[in-house]
Amino acid sequence: IEAIGTVTLDRRAAIEAARAAYDALNDTRKTLVTNSDVLTAAEEALAQLEAEKAAKDAADKAAADAVIAQIEAIGSVTLESGPAIQNAEDAYAALTEDQKVLVNNAGKLTEARAELEALQFEEAKQEQEDKTLRNSLIILAILVVALIATGKTRMRPILMTTLTTILAMMQMLFSDDMAGQLGGGMSIVIVGGLLYATLMTLLVVPCMYDILANRD
Repeated sequence: IEAIGTVTLDRRAAIEAARAAYDALNDTRKTLVTNSDVLTAAEEALAQLEAEKAAKDAADKAAADAVIAQIEAIGSVTLESGPAIQNAEDAYAALTEDQKVLVNNAGKLTEARAELEALQFEEAKQEQEDKTLRNSLIILAILVVALIATGKTRMRPILMTTLTTILAMMQMLFSDDMAGQLGGGMSIVIVGGLLYATLMTLLVVPCMYDILANRD
């Protein structure tokens, strides 16, 4: 009995051995055991400790089961799973170390968080790409409007300058006199160059600029 010492859950074997030894005595010998009350007190203390442990184990299991249910309720991870994952993480963090050991699906919670972060990253990336595309379309629309407005604004002065020069060259181009024969080749070059430059300025250059801008 004296060897029992401080009563803990680990002293069950010692207490049972002392009780068995005490019960094996006859009544006369039992009267000689002066610390039998210590044995009785040890048994009562052990029973109380075991009851407290059973209650704690039940409470721990209930708390762990609640968290397990929360984790299982997450299901397939989507962008809308954020609140459920956060609640499960908060509930898991609130557990004691003994209770966390009982949560057998904590790995699923970690995986769910990783999947959610991956989905959020992809969503943010897609939003950035969409934003970039919208900005590009806006710039292209502004560019097209600017090209059209510029063409309308510059068409009259360009045509006036070109036509006046071409009409001036017509006399030399179709003249049969000495001046026409000497300047005919030059007039053909000037008229052709002006027509080519006008076509390039009003049509080819704006179209090429729009095509290159769209490609970029």
